Amino acid sequence: MADGLNHCIDDGYIVGPSYEIPEDPSAYHSDWRNIIGCNRMICDMCSSRLRYALGVVPRSPVKVDWGKVYETADWSTLEWLRPGRANMYVCRCSQVTEFHDEHSELLMASKGVMWHCSGHSPSVLPVDVEGVKLTRFTDLPKLLKQSATRAINVPIAKIYARLLGTPLQQAVERTMERFLTDDDPQVRRAALGFYWTYPKAEGAEKVVSLAMGDRKGFAGVKDEALSEGTDLEARLILTVGQLWMSDAVPDESARDLIRAEALKPGRARATFASLAFKDPQWLLQNAKEIVMATPDAAGKLLVELERAIGASPALLEIAHQVPTADRDAVARVRADLETYSVGSLREQLLAVFAE
Repeated sequence: MADGLNHCIDDGYIVGPSYEIPEDPSAYHSDWRNIIGCNRMICDMCSSRLRYALGVVPRSPVKVDWGKVYETADWSTLEWLRPGRANMYVCRCSQVTEFHDEHSELLMASKGVMWHCSGHSPSVLPVDVEGVKLTRFTDLPKLLKQSATRAINVPIAKIYARLLGTPLQQAVERTMERFLTDDDPQVRRAALGFYWTYPKAEGAEKVVSLAMGDRKGFAGVKDEALSEGTDLEARLILTVGQLWMSDAVPDESARDLIRAEALKPGRARATFASLAFKDPQWLLQNAKEIVMATPDAAGKLLVELERAIGASPALLEIAHQVPTADRDAVARVRADLETYSVGSLREQLLAVFAE
């Protein structure tokens, strides 16, 4: 938010009638799981802010001056506009009929337009977030804890997104930093999820300090919603990796921590994504040692390495290091490759672990 505005994920979506386009100009698409249409889209070609009509399909003549349509105040006077299961978007130079959803980064290729989110001013308090009214008097720690423990069905990420740039932003960040050491593991998990989603939020360095210190609040605490581990300690390391990839914490301390974790027996899986992104040569050079320490993680390691460095013959050499006598490890490696591998080495790697 360097320009003081909040920007939609993927630089904004145009959407069909099954999605919401909020009237509030401060509302923006901030949640990957819940697409909303951007109400502040602008055209790079004509510099006009998009206008749109909901639930209509244009049955227009062959030649239309979209500039004149754009300037027409009352579109109900357009005889060729018909009700339909679509939304019509217009700038001064182009028009798109959207039935489903499409984000800015794909619009040029799919629709031939250059439209993007121009930014949303921060909310003006009070603000409503899914039926919860937020004011400067709101008990934010209580509300955020209710969200973390699922006592209310309003995600912390949505609360924070609507408060970015408001006087309450820092209060949320300080609360989430405290939640990292809360007595309730659900709350600690939610705090890690917050810093995963918003790595530049104040308090992120505390995640690294916790990973470097006593992990008793995380080690062995069940967290089965991960493919990279089964406890909060794995989520802690994943979050450190996300902060590292986002350049939100000092590079050297995060790198050294993640490297050390990768070499620990049974703890490597949570390190692969960040190492492949930030430190692929170290990961390649130490892959055999990692595989020997954590054989069942070899599949995920090979997938991440191929994404980072391509189809190197070295990956097949690493695959052959997995002890074939460990049938459980081999089965998990094969399952990981079947699930995640999409590179050109997929079939060769699977052949190494064929039953």
